[in-house]
Amino acid sequence: MRKRRLDEVDEIAYGERWDPQTATSLKGYPTYTEEQARALYEGSERFTLVVVGIVREQDRAWIAWALGFGGEDGASARAQATWYTPGGSIVAIAGYSNIDGRLFRSGSTRYTFPDTVAYYGANESSEMVLFDFRPDGTGVVFLSAQVDGVEENRNGTFEGAPVEGLWMDKPGWKQWEDLLDWRYGGAAAEMFDPS
Repeated sequence: MRKRRLDEVDEIAYGERWDPQTATSLKGYPTYTEEQARALYEGSERFTLVVVGIVREQDRAWIAWALGFGGEDGASARAQATWYTPGGSIVAIAGYSNIDGRLFRSGSTRYTFPDTVAYYGANESSEMVLFDFRPDGTGVVFLSAQVDGVEENRNGTFEGAPVEGLWMDKPGWKQWEDLLDWRYGGAAAEMFDPS
C-alpha cells in the first residue's frame, strides 16, 4: 500500500489519542488547536502530541497517518510515524529515538494484510517485518509470516548496516515530510524494505 505524504491528506488534526477508522479523538483525551499543538511541540514542558492526517472519501473519514511526539520538552522529543489502511489497520511504523538532540530512525515495522478495506489487528497480518537499528550499525531483524496456515518466525542480528542516512535534525513545525517518508534512511531503508 502506498503511504500518503503530508500534502496528500484533506485535513490535519491535533490531539493525544485517535481512532484511525473514524478519524475521531478517543473519548477522554484532549484535542488541540494548531496554536496549542505548536506550543507543545516547541515548548519546554513534558508533552504528548499526536498529529493525524485525515482523508475524507465519500461519506467517511479515516486516518492515513499519525505522527506521535513526546518527551520532556520539545527539544528532547521522540517521534513515531504510523501509517494506516482505510480499514484502520496499522500498515507501517517508523520510530525515531532522540539521541543527543537529533532524531535517529531506530525502529521500522511493516505489516501485510489480506486487504486494505477491513480492519485487522497486528496479530492477523500475513507478514510482519521489524528492524531495530542502532547508531553503530548493529541491530536486530525479526520476521513473522503465515506460510500455508503455519506461522514461521525468524530473527537475527546484523552489523555494518549503512545507518548514516537514518539521522535527522528535529523538523520545524509542520516540516514533517522526512518523517512521513517511508524510504527515509537511504541504504538502511532499502535493507528494511527492498520493494
